[in-house]
Amino acid sequence: MDFITRPTTDIAQSLLGVKLIYEAPERTYSGYIVETEAYLGTIDQAAHSYQGRHTPRVNSLYCEGGTIYGHMMHRYLLINFVTQREGIPEGVLIRAIEPEDGLDAMIRNRGKGGYDVTNGPGKLTTAMNIPRTIDGTRLNEGRQNRYTSS
Repeated sequence: MDFITRPTTDIAQSLLGVKLIYEAPERTYSGYIVETEAYLGTIDQAAHSYQGRHTPRVNSLYCEGGTIYGHMMHRYLLINFVTQREGIPEGVLIRAIEPEDGLDAMIRNRGKGGYDVTNGPGKLTTAMNIPRTIDGTRLNEGRQNRYTSS
């Protein structure tokens, strides 16, 4: 994915159908991204960086494109991919995936099966056992968090 040279809304669209892979200590989880939401930084009232807000909680959002911005919402971790140059706080929230690898473990982690396993941003991070420490890490660096357009 060519971060930082394309509009965030285009990147959000391009991420649909991309395989998201997370290698937890106990196993590998993966699924195809089926829902995203673009956040357009300082001009977007729904963005954590609206009007230039920059608190320690959102530091990762101000990093270079390809950084993961993880934040808590109602006890659930949500993950966003930062999409622009350092200092431009735009990103794409990964809202839902279609599970592929690790489905049985995802069902155990969530305590639910069927459509409810990964059909929300907090549900997918719980299902894939993604920890808060993912905040600030880079996509495709190492084996832990990767995506592929296959």
